[in-house]
Amino acid sequence: MSAVTVLYLEPLGDIMGGGQRSLLDIVTRLDPQRYHPVVVCGWDGTLAERLRVLGVTVYVLSMPTLKYPWRRAVRQAVEQLEHLVQQEHVALVHANQLRVALYSIQATRRTHVPVLFHARCPLYHQFVGRRWVDRYLATHCRAVVAVSESVATRFRGFCEPSRLFVLYNGTDLDTFSVHVDRTVLRRRFGVADNAPLIGIVGLLEPRRGHTVLIQAFSDILKQYPEAHLLIVGMDAHGYEGYGEYLRRLAVRDGISNHVTFTGFLNEMPLVMGSLDLCVVPGLQEEGFGRVVIEAGAMRCPVVATPLGALRELVEDNVTGLLVPPRDPSALVQAIRKLLDSPAVARQLGAAARQRVEERFALTVMTRRMHQIYDEVIGAAALVA
Repeated sequence: MSAVTVLYLEPLGDIMGGGQRSLLDIVTRLDPQRYHPVVVCGWDGTLAERLRVLGVTVYVLSMPTLKYPWRRAVRQAVEQLEHLVQQEHVALVHANQLRVALYSIQATRRTHVPVLFHARCPLYHQFVGRRWVDRYLATHCRAVVAVSESVATRFRGFCEPSRLFVLYNGTDLDTFSVHVDRTVLRRRFGVADNAPLIGIVGLLEPRRGHTVLIQAFSDILKQYPEAHLLIVGMDAHGYEGYGEYLRRLAVRDGISNHVTFTGFLNEMPLVMGSLDLCVVPGLQEEGFGRVVIEAGAMRCPVVATPLGALRELVEDNVTGLLVPPRDPSALVQAIRKLLDSPAVARQLGAAARQRVEERFALTVMTRRMHQIYDEVIGAAALVA
């Protein structure tokens, strides 16, 4: 039996966050005897380049916002996708984001190729008035794969249980080895080998809670004057200039000499292995929280807010510490607890590593995704 073609749609072209990294994990670990991947990216960037290097067929196609669906550019993109589906003899379309899921539904109307929507975002309060979109997706997609129970909640009541799957993102335990030289990253950014090093990793945008951590870090320095804060990540799409705003906050609070903005780093094992603790102070519901499992894989203790999937990933006082959102004082107390008690920090880190091995290994995610593909393609063939 020859391999069937799976067409992946990603609205971005650069590796900017967990969604693109998850897509890379899936595409590069497909069983080549069963699946042949073809990827469509929104522009030609680091994601497209990485895929080509790995031998994956990549097309570049701009898929404009659907705020104005009658625009000619939208119609043209749908037509090009429809042509591509036929040209590549696609058996399944895997949509990596909501917008491209809507494009996929329109592009497969005549061919009836099944669409799988990989849902990564929870139901933010500002989206409540647009639940019709979730209902539409649940009705017209052959399957909805949610990256957490928190995300799956969006679709319960809309989607038939047999078509709704919860599949946590995975991390490569071989890549995230616990053995790294902690001094390499520290010396690169001028941080003393014995200085307490706190990190926040992710796109720079308001919902991530950087401002709360910067405020809390001023108090941390009073007890730990050698401490250093590493802010890892680039400005999120649509929030260009936000990093500069955060830099101004650090200057205003008089802590800029203790804060380093690294920009995007493609060295997460080294980053997590170099930190004394990782902070995830999100202000909104998180769809998943890849940074939590990557920290856990490196036995790096985590302080996080219990929003969305973070409640599923962090077991309070077992694999990390949970604190209320928008509460700098609570954040300070949790950070101090781990810095004051290295033994507690090590215990949390060891438990986190064990939890990742059991529930969030990439091999587990890949095997389950193969099963879902087989089920969805098989069901579509029966209907056809």
